[in-house]
Amino acid sequence: YNDIFFILSGIGTSGSDHETYLEDELALTDATWRICSWHKNQELMQIGSKSDEVGWEAYEICREAGAIVATGHEHTYSRTHLMSDFENQIIESTDSTLIIEPGNSFVFVNGLGGKSIRDQDDTLAANPWWASVYSEEQGANYGALFCSFNHDDELAEAYCYFKDIDDAVIDEFYLTSLNN
Repeated sequence: YNDIFFILSGIGTSGSDHETYLEDELALTDATWRICSWHKNQELMQIGSKSDEVGWEAYEICREAGAIVATGHEHTYSRTHLMSDFENQIIESTDSTLIIEPGNSFVFVNGLGGKSIRDQDDTLAANPWWASVYSEEQGANYGALFCSFNHDDELAEAYCYFKDIDDAVIDEFYLTSLNN
């Protein structure tokens, strides 16, 4: 859709052979923007009480293809810095403009859709790869992450922000895609 490739997976929840599916589908796209999305997550890629349910291979396949990883499951919001390795939590950059390309991407958890708001695990939330955390400890409110792709009529630019239902902007950042 408008040079945005969405790939949805039930990994960690239902079905099998998800990694092959991710790899095969990502190899077929030349879209500027690539987004891998699934519900569950890895313990180190969320700030709450969830355990490892996906495995690192799916995260790494998406990062290697220059795809953003969008998850939920944990009822908080969190976003990593630009990462060059998810499994080993290697930060590529802490800049507020994330340069998305094969080998470098980020993960976000958008779990504040309205069911409940959870507290954070302070040890997980303090890890240096987090660019933004928003949980009960920060007085979190329900909200969502919005991204305006093709920002300012530039195909490879995006502006993203997490806004809660009281119109407070909790996190904002820019993306530049070098995919293609």
